[in-house]
Amino acid sequence: MSDLFLAISNELKTYDLQCLKFLCIDFVTTQNLEKITEGYELFQALEQNGKLEKVNSGLLKELLFRIKRMDLLKNKMDTNQEEVEKELQDKAQISPYRIFLFNIAEQLSRDQVKQIKFLLNDKVAKHKLADGSVLELFLEMERSDRLAEANFEELKYQMKSIQRFDLLKKIRDFEETRKKVGVPQQESQTNVKMWAKRELQPREKQQQLPTPVLGETYRMGDRPLGYCLIINNFDFSTSLPNILKQRKGTDADAKKLKKIFQWLQFIVEERRDLTAYRILQTMMEYGQKDHEKMYCFVCCILSHGLKGAVYGTDGRSVLIEELTRSVDGERCLSLAGKPKVFFIQACQGKEGQKGVLIQRDSGEDIKSDANPLVSDDTKVSIPIGADFLTGISTVDHYESYRHISNGSFYIQSLCKHLEKLCPREFDLMSILTEVNKDLSIKVLNGNKQMPKIDSTLRKKLIFPVPLQKPDEFREEEDMDTLG
Repeated sequence: MSDLFLAISNELKTYDLQCLKFLCIDFVTTQNLEKITEGYELFQALEQNGKLEKVNSGLLKELLFRIKRMDLLKNKMDTNQEEVEKELQDKAQISPYRIFLFNIAEQLSRDQVKQIKFLLNDKVAKHKLADGSVLELFLEMERSDRLAEANFEELKYQMKSIQRFDLLKKIRDFEETRKKVGVPQQESQTNVKMWAKRELQPREKQQQLPTPVLGETYRMGDRPLGYCLIINNFDFSTSLPNILKQRKGTDADAKKLKKIFQWLQFIVEERRDLTAYRILQTMMEYGQKDHEKMYCFVCCILSHGLKGAVYGTDGRSVLIEELTRSVDGERCLSLAGKPKVFFIQACQGKEGQKGVLIQRDSGEDIKSDANPLVSDDTKVSIPIGADFLTGISTVDHYESYRHISNGSFYIQSLCKHLEKLCPREFDLMSILTEVNKDLSIKVLNGNKQMPKIDSTLRKKLIFPVPLQKPDEFREEEDMDTLG
C-alpha cells in the first residue's frame, strides 16, 4: 500500500491535500492533521487508525471521488466514477455533514470568503483568519463552537450577509431533511451509509423543486455543470454563391470561450467548419444526449449570418429558432426546466449601425460577419420554450464586427465580463447588460454595434466558479485595447 500512497501523493496539488484533510477530520486527530504536509502522510495516518486496510481501500476511493480526482481513480486504483458511486451506496464512510460543508465551501468565491472573514473578525482569533482557505475557516468556526452538526446558525447568518441565498436555502433544506430522518448528533455508521445513499439518488427524487419565486436562482451543483458546444465556422470557400469570406480571428474567439467555460466547469467541445445540415445534425445530437446529471446547456455559434439565422460553410442558412428547438423541453426531456444558453456571433443583416455622434475609425483589420448580396427577408423567431437565453452579437438588420487577429468584439467582451463578474455572483442577464453597455460606446469600422438579448428565463442564472482562476487568464490582453 505504501507504493500506492506515494504514487497518489505525488499527483496531489496543495488544495487537493487541504480538501482531503478537511474530509478526514473525523478519522485523524486535529493535532496530527496539522503536522501533515504530504498526501502519503495522511494516508499512513489513516492506515494506522485502521481506516485504510490493505484489503479494503474503500475510504481512499471515496476521498478521491469527493475531491473529483477521477483521473487518480482510473490510473492509480483501476476504477471509475460509476463503480465508486455504486460502492458508496452501501459503504460510504465520510459523514454527510462533512461532505455538505465541503460542497458549500466549493461554491464560495474568494471575494465571498474575504467577506465572511471580515464578518467573523470579532468572533474568531484574527491570526486564524489571515491566510486560511475557506475549509480552514470552517474548521476554525467548528473549534470556536460557531459551527456544528446541530448548529448552522452562524453559517446561515454569513450566507445571508453575503447574499448567497441559494446556499442559505441548501443549509435550511439540509437541516430540515435531517430532522425528518431523525439522525442524532452522534450518528451511527448505519446512518452515515443511509445518508450517503440518499445523496447519490437522482436529484428530482430527493426533493420536489419549489415553485419559482421572484429572485430565485437556477439550481447549480456538482461539476460538470453541463455541456458547452462551440460551433466555429472559418472556411466558407465552398459556399455557393462564393461570396462568403473566411472569418479570420474566429479562432481567437473559440480559444477564449473554451478557456472561460472550462473554468466555469463545463464539458467543452468544439466543432469546426460545419455546413448548414451538419449544424442542425450536431444540435440534434446534443438534444439526444442525457443531461440528467447536468444543470445547464451552453451553445456558442461563430459564423456569418443574416436576420434570424446563421450560415453553414456551404452558404445555406439555418434559423436560430431551429437550433434552439433541438434542445427545448419537449425534444430534450433531461433539459426541461434547466437553462439553455446560446451565444451567437454573426451579423443579422447588411446595414452599418450609426450612432448619435460618429467618430471614424475604419480600417482593413476590422471585418463584418454579413453576406452583402443575400436578402434578409427570413422571418425572425424568438424561442417559444421556457428557460432559454440567447445573446446575439447585434440587433436585427445590422452587421457585427470582428478583428482579424484578436477576435470579435462581442465574444471578447462577453468573455471578459464573464471572467470579471461571475466570481462576484452576477447573474447572466446582468452580465450581458454590461456587455451591451461595453459595446455601445465603441466605434467599430466607423459604425456602432448593439448586441441583442432574448430571454425566457424564469429565474436568475448564476454560474458558481472555482476559488482560483486559471493562470492563463492573467496573460490575456484587455479587450478595451481593441476598440
